Amino acid sequence: QAFLSMQGTNENLSSGSMTPFETISRLESLIQQDPGERGLANIFVESKGHLFRAATSLFESEHILLATGFYIRTGCETDGPLGYVALLSILLSLGKRVTLVIDALNKPVLMAALRATLNTDLETNPTSIEGLTVIHWPQGNITEQEIFARNVLVDNQIQHAVSIEMLGRAQDGKYYNMRGRDVSETTSPMDALFLQSTALGISTTGIGDGGNECGMANYASLVHRDIAHGGQIASTVPCTHAIAAGVSNWAGYALGAAVVLLSHVRNFRAPVPPLHTPADQSRVLDAILAAGAVDGVLLESIRSIDGFAFEEKHAPLIAEINEITVTCLR
Repeated sequence: QAFLSMQGTNENLSSGSMTPFETISRLESLIQQDPGERGLANIFVESKGHLFRAATSLFESEHILLATGFYIRTGCETDGPLGYVALLSILLSLGKRVTLVIDALNKPVLMAALRATLNTDLETNPTSIEGLTVIHWPQGNITEQEIFARNVLVDNQIQHAVSIEMLGRAQDGKYYNMRGRDVSETTSPMDALFLQSTALGISTTGIGDGGNECGMANYASLVHRDIAHGGQIASTVPCTHAIAAGVSNWAGYALGAAVVLLSHVRNFRAPVPPLHTPADQSRVLDAILAAGAVDGVLLESIRSIDGFAFEEKHAPLIAEINEITVTCLR
């Protein structure tokens, strides 16, 4: 709650016509486009303000858990890993401790994204990045995995857990894609991390763009009503903060930018953590495609996310997020 009083002031900012709260609200509006025409308009209305509240909680947390990964046919989809590493970079730059939980199916793509971002191989040198811990999700029955999830949270003293484009179980306990297809056999039940976080009183943020992801249970009635196959695919996994976006990566970028803005309010003389540029993200995209990533809509290993070419749709939005953020920091 520490930043709520700053909604109407630009104190500590060197210049800029918008306050951090206004800037974050603008970022939220920017990512709340629905290019895939999935029926997100009413969910966007309901989720207003969650970006600011999630960023506030994230900034005030010292140890954060990040999770992503939606496996499709041959590899993790391209939506999720890009926003994941952009947010990770900022959190590490701010001195946060970060724990990554990675499952076996999505591991090749996520490790490739991390290598391209951190310039080190965490498989051969897992302690090479200060403040970063990688934990591998185990095989086992659901009871064992629930216990594992709880132990990860407790043993690492996690204060905030973030999910980006990660499936949440439906009412029948299964996992579904946007087409209503049961993908439980290729989905690790890592949503247990967020159910256990809720049980332990740990703050959580869920990012999604279709209603079947962790966090989207916050808008369950709208998912049922407005999203194709909503009654079948709707996630039952709630989060403290649930950020809806047209593409989940976009919310990862915006959440990182929002944390940067809040850190500048707290200490405007501190160096500003670098935001991922379109070129940075292009390099990561190439790396994950080489590792088997696929576009979740087109089902092809090409330079696109959710059916839209990176250069045409995503690169300009990344540049706009960065420009809005930098303008507020001036």
